[in-house]
Amino acid sequence: DRKKDQYSSWDLIPAGQKGVFSSPWLLESHRFGLDEALREKLECHFDDFVATNQSAAEMFYEDVTEEDAPSYFCAVPMGMSLRIIVERLRIREKEAHCYYRSIGAILSDVSSILDNCLLYNNPDSEIVAEAASVVSSLRESIIEIAQEHNREMNEARKADDTRRLLMLGTSQSHEAGTTTSSNQDYRYSALRRPFLEPVDG
Repeated sequence: DRKKDQYSSWDLIPAGQKGVFSSPWLLESHRFGLDEALREKLECHFDDFVATNQSAAEMFYEDVTEEDAPSYFCAVPMGMSLRIIVERLRIREKEAHCYYRSIGAILSDVSSILDNCLLYNNPDSEIVAEAASVVSSLRESIIEIAQEHNREMNEARKADDTRRLLMLGTSQSHEAGTTTSSNQDYRYSALRRPFLEPVDG
């Protein structure tokens, strides 16, 4: 049988909808992986955001119910809240990773809070303005954290490559019997920090 490609639903972008991403980086972020270090940073950020913006965040933290908004789910097919996003960022017991696989998936859920608010409320209402402010603030901070994390990871990989080259040079110099004491001190000092990734023997 012909091998079929498999994709996560988060990897798919609706045809003709690329415009929903406001920059090339955001389009790429739809497939930008969410590693454990970045997940922890974002989980802490959401907790801090809710704690420091209680008056604004509390309106969108809990799930909307029919008691809060009659006939809400007639207008909104799928509810979204900050609580859901925070829960999805956490790793549940006996699971290796959280619900999300990419930054784009988190941004999509954050944007859904404003989208749902617009579906049910008057676009000129105060609650829509509050939702727009919360969503805009969260999106900007998430992108900033992810970009900074990406820069740190790239710098760490470059440093690892440099240390590997230094190690290789030291090994080759030993074999040739030409390594000087000063060169050894310099090279070994560059190897003191642990590698980001395992080094092949």
